[in-house]
Amino acid sequence: MPMILEWAAAGAVILAGLIFCLRIMRRGITTLDQDRDQYLERIRAGERQLD
Repeated sequence: MPMILEWAAAGAVILAGLIFCLRIMRRGITTLDQDRDQYLERIRAGERQLD
């Protein structure tokens, strides 16, 4: 019985780590998308000025 509890605890720690990493990755991807949108808007504004 104690061995099952150890495996369950280890599984819970690994699952928590994976969820934590996925949340960080999702925020990072979102940030990159926002940065790309801002750069594209700057490029469009520059093109409008040239026209």
